[in-house]
Amino acid sequence: MTPRDLPALVGADVASALAWLGAAAVRATPVSALPARAPGPAAFRVTLADGRTVKVRRFARPARARRFARAVRGLAGAPLAALLLLDGCVAVEGWVEGTPLSALPRRVGRLRRAADVLGRLHAIRRIGARRLPAEAPTRPLVALTARRLVRLADGGAISDAELRAARGLVARFAPSVAAFGVTHNDFCAENVVETRGGDLVAIDNEGLRPGFLDFDLARTWYRWPMPASAWAAFLDGYAAWRDPGAWVRHAPFWCVAALVKSVHVRFERAAAPGVPLRRLRALLAARGASAQPPSARAGRRSARRTSPKDSTRKS
Repeated sequence: MTPRDLPALVGADVASALAWLGAAAVRATPVSALPARAPGPAAFRVTLADGRTVKVRRFARPARARRFARAVRGLAGAPLAALLLLDGCVAVEGWVEGTPLSALPRRVGRLRRAADVLGRLHAIRRIGARRLPAEAPTRPLVALTARRLVRLADGGAISDAELRAARGLVARFAPSVAAFGVTHNDFCAENVVETRGGDLVAIDNEGLRPGFLDFDLARTWYRWPMPASAWAAFLDGYAAWRDPGAWVRHAPFWCVAALVKSVHVRFERAAAPGVPLRRLRALLAARGASAQPPSARAGRRSARRTSPKDSTRKS
């Protein structure tokens, strides 16, 4: 590939951003499912002539790129891929050399260390100069979940019985207020890389934003399926930073909210609902207290026996 070929492969905006790095690109490989020439989101692994490897991400809108940049730059010291450059809709990050946890054996120690990464993010109380509230009311999320459920039922994605069951879980398990802070929103095995030195680093961090911490745990529960014993080990590691007891008590609500969001996104895009709808139906198949995911019930034992460390611990 020559510099002249680059715009045709990655788009003129990405090629322009790479020019600011001071070294010609010698290889670019798409690392997202979207077409390389799409005007919307895409990602590439790019090798530069000076030997550096970077990840280039195109966002759908400049505002999303700026939000991502503010979050990463405001979380200095967090175990995240480094942001090198922002140019319009294009962000350039350092490439994290290593192996995704999805390609490594699932071991208790590795799960606990991964949970430590998420716990460190959740323990952060500031993004740059912005102080985050410790708690926030859940009413807006409850209302949004209710609207999404109605939309899915009206569109035939879920049945009236499933709508009633989901509403029942929301009414029974939604807290009035919940812990608030930095959320990743896609923390799962393929988005955590173990480096050659054994460190764990979170990648694909474009979803970083302030939000409900237990919603973020529900996203991980959905995106990273694991047996109950493995989830208990994960919560053991997480408890070093924050007591997961609130998650355990209200897990059905958070899981419904997270799954409904994913199903709704796919429904609005006319895409197959797939895994999130199957997970939602499995959750709704159990009634009342038994509707708690088995992994959450295992987590209750973990929360009882694990004492969280000081929540002011630095990350």
